[in-house]
Amino acid sequence: MDQGFLLSQMSRVMSSDEAQQALKQYGMTEMMNQSLTELAQIRPIDYALNMLTVNIVVGFILGVPISLILQRSQTNPNSK
Repeated sequence: MDQGFLLSQMSRVMSSDEAQQALKQYGMTEMMNQSLTELAQIRPIDYALNMLTVNIVVGFILGVPISLILQRSQTNPNSK
């Protein structure tokens, strides 16, 4: 979707000397390489469907409690 901009920026940051030293200290060099490879293999449609699903689920989870808190009580106008 971004013609590889995000992936190239992450690769550039991870290939810096500071990042390489930090990855070696924590023993995460191989995991980071695997993560970048997997990220490069995600198709745009997979990413879009994932974001759609996340938005629907989060909307439902947040919408129900918010609607319960902010609901208006119905008053009968004839009961005055």
